[in-house]
This record gives sequence, C-alpha cells and structure tokens, in this order.
Amino acid sequence: MRKTEKVKKIFKVQPEVLPFFTVIFILGLKFSQLLNYDFSYLLFFLALGCILASFFHRENQRFLVSILVAGSFFSGAFYGNLRIYPEIDSGEIRLLNDSTGVLTGVFSGEYKVLRSGGISLYMKQCRLKTASQTIVIPAAVYCRFKNSQLIPEPEQIYTATGTFSFKLSQKIPSFKADDLQHLSSRNILDSFGGKMQRYLRDGLNMVLPTRHSAVVTGFLLGDTSQIERKDRQLFRETGISHLLAVSGQHIMILSLVIAACLHWLRVPPISRSIFICIFLTVYAFSTTGSPSIIRALLMYAAAAVIFHLESAPSPIRPVSIAALLILLYDPSYISDAAFILSFTAVLGIILLRPMFEHYFKKLHLPALLARYFSVAIAANLAVMPMAAYLFGTVSIIAMLVNPAIAWLFSIILPISFVLGITSAISPEYGLFLAPGLSIPLDGFLGFLEKAQTIPGGFFQVGNVPGLLTALIYCGLILWAGLWNRRMVLRATNADTQNSPKMVKHDSIQDQSIRTPQGINKESTNTREAATKKQGFSENLSRDFQNAFRDGEFVKDIDAIMISCKRRSLKNLSQDHNDFPVQMLCLENQNLYYQIIDIDQTVIQQDQPRLVQAQVFLLALCCNEILNRAIAHLDPPPDPTEIDIDFIIKDRYLATVIVGDRLLSSSMLTRTDDEDFILLMSRGRSLIARGRNQLQRMFDRHSDEMIEQHFALRRDLMAWCREFIEYDLDWRKKNFPGTK
Repeated sequence: MRKTEKVKKIFKVQPEVLPFFTVIFILGLKFSQLLNYDFSYLLFFLALGCILASFFHRENQRFLVSILVAGSFFSGAFYGNLRIYPEIDSGEIRLLNDSTGVLTGVFSGEYKVLRSGGISLYMKQCRLKTASQTIVIPAAVYCRFKNSQLIPEPEQIYTATGTFSFKLSQKIPSFKADDLQHLSSRNILDSFGGKMQRYLRDGLNMVLPTRHSAVVTGFLLGDTSQIERKDRQLFRETGISHLLAVSGQHIMILSLVIAACLHWLRVPPISRSIFICIFLTVYAFSTTGSPSIIRALLMYAAAAVIFHLESAPSPIRPVSIAALLILLYDPSYISDAAFILSFTAVLGIILLRPMFEHYFKKLHLPALLARYFSVAIAANLAVMPMAAYLFGTVSIIAMLVNPAIAWLFSIILPISFVLGITSAISPEYGLFLAPGLSIPLDGFLGFLEKAQTIPGGFFQVGNVPGLLTALIYCGLILWAGLWNRRMVLRATNADTQNSPKMVKHDSIQDQSIRTPQGINKESTNTREAATKKQGFSENLSRDFQNAFRDGEFVKDIDAIMISCKRRSLKNLSQDHNDFPVQMLCLENQNLYYQIIDIDQTVIQQDQPRLVQAQVFLLALCCNEILNRAIAHLDPPPDPTEIDIDFIIKDRYLATVIVGDRLLSSSMLTRTDDEDFILLMSRGRSLIARGRNQLQRMFDRHSDEMIEQHFALRRDLMAWCREFIEYDLDWRKKNFPGTK
C-alpha cells in the first residue's frame, strides 16, 4: 500500500520588479567605469535591442527574464558611460600642469584662514573643465583663494576659475583662484535653504557654549567645520559619526515629532503627510546635502505615496526608488562612501532586524525594547564590514553605544531645532531654553568619553580585501534567508490541534449583545460575564460556515476592492464631530473619513461602493482590535497562531480577515478581565453581523442592504468608541503616566 504523503502548501512571494531592476542597473553602472567614454552608442543599441526583443517570445518565461535582465544591465552601463567621466592616472593629470579652467567639487573637511586674508580648503569629486574637455580628478585637490568673501560649508558644491597645478614635487594637485562661488546658489530652494542653515547656525552659536554649539550644529545641519579634533576622534572611535551626517534617523525623529503635533491639532492624515514632506524638503536643503538625507527624504516620500495610494506595502521598494533616483541624478554617487553606508544600514535593518527581534523576544524582553535594540544592532552589524573596507577601522563599542544613546539623541535633535529657530527670532528666549539642551548634551558627551576608554573597542584592520567583504555580506544574507525560511516552514507546519477553531457567531443572538448602555460592574453583570466567558470558550469547539473561510468569496470581494479606487476627500462636507476621530489609530483616522464620505448618494450612483464601505467599516474596527486587544492578553498572540490560507491583495480586506480570525479564536480568553470579555463578545457578534451582510450584498443590491449597512455603521461606531474609551482607561490604571 502506498504511503500518503502530507502536502505542504507554501505561498511563494513573487520577487519585486523595481528592486531587482535597481540592482541590475547598479551593476551596469559599475561596469561602465571599466569602459572608455566612446562605448555609449554601442551600449545604447544593446539596451534598446534587449527591450525590443522582450516583445517577442513572451510565452518563454526564461527568455523574457534573461532579456530583461540584460536590458537593465546595458541600460545602467549606457547611462553610467554617458554621465560618468573617465578617470585618468596621475601621469596624465601632470600634463594639465599650469592649465587654466573651471574647477567644480565638493568641499570636504575644514577650511583655514590664510595670513594674506584668503582661505584654503580641500575639495573632492572634482572636475576640471578646460577649453577642450572636462576631466575627473581622481584625488582631493588642495585649493587656495586670495580674497574669498564666502564661508564654505562642508559637503556643499563650489566652483572657481583659476590655475591648476600638479608638479612632480607635489603629492596631490593644487588649484589657485581669486574667489570661490557656491554652485547651488543659482537655485531658489538652495538659496532659501542656505539662509535657513545660516539662521539656525547663528542662533545656536549665540546661546550655546562653543563646544555645544559645534556639536549641535553637526547633529542638526551636518556642518562639522566647527567641531574640535578631539570630538571628531571621540565620535569616530565610539561609532556614532553617522549622527553628524544628516540621515534617516534625523528624518524619522523630526517626522514623528511633527506628526504628533499635527495629530494634536487635528490635521487629517493626508494633509499631515503633505505638510511633513514639504517641511522635510526644506530641512534637507538647509543641511549640507549629503546623499543620506536625500535618500531618507525620498524614502519617506515614496512610503507616504505608497501608503495613501493603498499599494501593497514593501519595505524594500522605497529603498530601491530612492537609490534609483539618486543615481539617475548623479551616477558618481555609486562610489560615494556616504551613499554606500547609508543604504547598507537601511538594508541591514530591513533584512536583519526581524531575526534579532525574534531572539530578543525569546529572552522575554518587552516588544518595544526588542524592536529598539534589534534596529540598532542590525544597522551597526550591516555597516561594520563596509566601514572596515572603506576606512580600515572597526568599532566594536559602537554595538553598545548606539543603542544606549539613540533615545537621548531623539531628545537632543528636536530640542536643538526648536532652540535654533527660537534663538534666531529672539535670543532672549533662546537663552532661557538653552539649559534644557546643555544638560542632556553634557550627559551625552560624558557617556561617550567613558565608552571611549573601554579597551579593544576601536582598532585598525588595514586594507580589507573586497572579496572578503563580499563574502561577509553573503554570509549575513544567507543567515537572514535561512532564518526567514525556517519561520515560514514553522508557520506552515503548525499542527491543526494547536490552531484555534472557529466560533459559531450565529449562535449568539444580536439582541442579547447590542446593549447601548456601558459596562456595569455590579455582581449580576459579573456572573453574566463569567457565564459568557464559559460560553465563549465552549462555542470554540463548534465549526460553522464562515464566508471569510471561503477562498473564492474572499477573492471576489478582493477584486471589487481593488477595482474601487479611493474617492477624493476634497469635497467632504458631512459633519463628523460626534465621533472622537483623534482617539483612533493613525491609519484609521484617514479610513474614518473615507467611510463617512461614502453616503447613500454615492452608493446609489456606484453600487460597488456599498461593498467597499462595508469592508472599510469592518477594517476600522478590526484594526482597533488588533492594535489594542493584544495588550490585554497573556501571553500575547503569536502571528503563527492566525492561519490565513489564501492570498489577499487589498490591505483593508486583509485586516478584516485577520481580525475575524482573532475574534473567532480562543486567544481572547487569555485574560481574567470580565469587562474585556464582554466587550469582545459584543464586538465579535457585530463583526459577524457585518460579515453576513457583506455576503448578502455580494448576491444582491437593494435599499434594504443600504439601510442595514448604515445601521451597522451606527452600532459598530458606538461599540468602537466604547472599546477605545475602555482601553484608554485600562491603560491609565495599569500604566500610570500614559495618555
């Protein structure tokens, strides 16, 4: 007799097209650096030929993928060969000795004031434009300016007209000119950003001590020209130099602070995102303009657009969009250390953070601390091999310092911004607020000085081979991939007896649950709560026909949700002041406005809107349950306990399915709070009522269905408000000091 094998059904996620294209495009850019400049036409026709060939033999999947990969590679090679000027060796550079031209580059490091009254500085990423050609200088250039009236800022682009010199006695090229010009001053936004940078820097210098103002200016604006050499060494050895390059951490802190303020001012979510994007853009132009801040800004904008357009969420997609846009703007960033380290840290957080967070939770750390430490360790572990390859140094102490000071930096940065603006407007008020920044800053620097004395925390490793660095990253990716595969298999192979069975919602009468009164804690209701908890558990043993268990039904509803695009809220005129919108979770606030916008007139004109409104309504309540009910359960539910056996594209429908699974499981009995059990029992019945209505809506459309939907909307909103108020009161009692 043939033994029956158990079939394991695993859903395979299709690879992201855009990140895949970005990777191949970057490989093409690197390949272009090996070619001469006159290969552009050949690469263009190769890329065009691959694109045209992709329209043929489309039934052959392997051929199509191969030709598209080749097209992406040759596209990157063509663009890089077209935009990146070929480098020349030192022997050829010496042929340019005593030539006159225009030098353009990025100011790096510090400038010095000469006795003659001029200044000297070093410029990197230089290009010398002579009468006949433009040449990339593959080294830093020492520049001297006789009478410059401009104070240069680090990481800004400058240009000058003068004489280029590179004699045999010189180690690096030099350039002499009369004056220095800020190249980006031609742009209105850059000019406005430069003024803001000057106001903030001057305001901080007026109210803070020299050391504090130099460090804070570096944190806030990325301007490190005033930081003393010993502090530079301190930041370098403790592994926090990344804080001096304005990056995603700065964007995250400021965006959260602004979002909280706008939330308190009752600004709708879409308007909040638009305002934050505008503010961050101005802030980015006010900094030194390093690739890390541009990457973070583009990532935030891409994530906001994806979120509000209801596209499928993907953490890797905003990263690839940001990298592609930056490289299209300037392909030379492919060799920039700030660009490489910035994206390496972000990819490390995306790929390694879930693994570390899982291990920290096994140590019984709270979820918030587990997430906090896992992000810091993942970013540092990802950056460490690349820093060793680029700079020849390794900071082990950074693994301990960064998690310890990240929370303090999140306090220093917004206070610095407020203090800079306040001091620029009124120095008197700035002096009043300055001690509030100096105290945490002294603690910050004192902690770093103690950490610097730890033996073996920082050491030189010399020239690390590129092959070894690549092997280390391959090992990290393999480690994360194997862990992720093990988690998928563990979730897939969960035994049926360990999975919660469904609750027969129809066995609970709506009349006995839909009580408008609040929860009474008298003894009669206490006995009723105990009885309901017993019935809550007993009903779990009975199976029933649940429409959300029917994959075909869910697929049909999913198709309707995908086809119904979200309506514009510009003409929203209904009164919604009767519901405390600000009490909802951030995502649900925007969803609430979408729900009230779909009135009877809209549904009559567009019948599928009734299904959309029903799903939105259920999603709002299910999302509140998923966000709030977890804290009331001991132990909290594990994602593997919620079994979803089909793919859902619309995220709101997916939220409803997950919420329905939770409400239909025995996980909600992991508490002795009788009030909570009563609330969940009522909520479960209302969700079941909405599910049954949704099933009937799919079969037919009538005025009765519309009336039932609005009746459910009224009841569910009333229950949701009661549940949120109960949860907030519970948190105040159990966690004093929370709001």
